[in-house]
Amino acid sequence: MVSRKHTDFPSSYITIPMSFINRIKDEFRRSGQQRGDQKAAAPATCTAFDVFTAAIWRSRARATIAGAASQDAPTALAFTVNVRKQAGAKDG
Repeated sequence: MVSRKHTDFPSSYITIPMSFINRIKDEFRRSGQQRGDQKAAAPATCTAFDVFTAAIWRSRARATIAGAASQDAPTALAFTVNVRKQAGAKDG
């Protein structure tokens, strides 16, 4: 459970070029074809959000592990989203 006030969280503006996102999505698609994934009828895909999250997670984990006294130190990645509609909450 997070016990800090919302204003205590650090924030950053991060830009990941679409060329990077498209390259990773293409590599993901090709790796699925090479493995011969037959689990889904559709070809292997990932979203731009998947690529963004993976890139941020990798960078954050590397930075956390490099500066940690123990490589077992936990690291977290959280995205605040509005799930009221999915949860069936009423307006207001």
